[in-house]
Formats: sequence, C-alpha cells, structure tokens
Amino acid sequence: MSGTIKFIFAPRNRVVKSEKLVGRIPNLTRRLRGEDDNDFIYAAYVDGSLLDESVNDARTDFSIAEADTELAPGSDHLALDSLCGP
Repeated sequence: MSGTIKFIFAPRNRVVKSEKLVGRIPNLTRRLRGEDDNDFIYAAYVDGSLLDESVNDARTDFSIAEADTELAPGSDHLALDSLCGP
C-alpha cells in the first residue's frame, strides 16, 4: 500500500468505493515521497448528502452515474468521476 494515492467515497463515514487518482490529476506521479525519501499514502475522503442519499442498501454502489458521458445532455446532475477531477 506504500505510495497509494486514492479518492475514497465514504457516505455516512463508511467506505463504499475508491478510485485511483493517478491519471486524473496532471503531473501526479505513481508514488509520493517525502523529503526523507520515504513513500507515503494520500487518501482524499469524500462524503456528503449526495452520496448519503444515493448509496444502495447493501452499501456496494451508488445510484448515480459513474461518468459524465452517462448523463443526459444539459443535465444538472453530477457523476462520480466529476467528483474526482478532470
């Protein structure tokens, strides 16, 4: 798990899904290292009413679109990938 960089979706303070951030943020490398040259973990936890209201009963997925491309043109809804950045 050393050097892990993740975006964690945690409605009601419980992890449901996680996404790797490498490739989503420009210039983000696969490993993060401190000044002492040791790897470290970066985890961004996301919660809120949108996730609370859309998590399924089994807490294995959400009832919202995974990607912006799944939304109807002109929709004002958010997709999970839009929460992770570009």
